[in-house]
Amino acid sequence: MRECVVVQSMARKPFHKSAISQELQDLTDDRYRDLRRPRIVMFYKNGDRYFKGKTLHITPHRYLHYDELLSDLSKSMSLPYGVRRIYTPIGGRLIEDIEELKDGEAYVCASFEKFQRIKYGMYNDQSHLREL
Repeated sequence: MRECVVVQSMARKPFHKSAISQELQDLTDDRYRDLRRPRIVMFYKNGDRYFKGKTLHITPHRYLHYDELLSDLSKSMSLPYGVRRIYTPIGGRLIEDIEELKDGEAYVCASFEKFQRIKYGMYNDQSHLREL
C-alpha cells in the first residue's frame, strides 16, 4: 500500500503528496521524456504554392483536442472559412485526429474545398524542421 506523505504548505490544510495524479507524474518524470517532446509539424495552405508554411510544435499540453489545433491554425492562416480540414500533401488523405500527425512531416490545411495536388513549399525534404 502506498504511504501518504504530508507536505507543509501555506494553506490551512496539509497537502498530501499522494493526491498527484498518475498522468501528471508521467509527464514530469524523466523516464517519460518522449511523451513531453513536441512533434514539429509544417502546415501549408491548400492551393497556395507560394505559402512558405507554418511550423507548429504539437505537445499534449497545448493541443488536447483536434478542434484546438484547427482553431490555432485558423488564426495564423487566412483561409475564407478558417481551417476545417487537414490533408497529407502526397496522397491527399484526410487527417481526422491529432494523433495521426507525425513528427517532421508536412500537411495541407483547407476550409471546405477539395485537396489540390500541387508542390507545396520551397523545400523538398523536411530536414530543416529539426536540426539535431
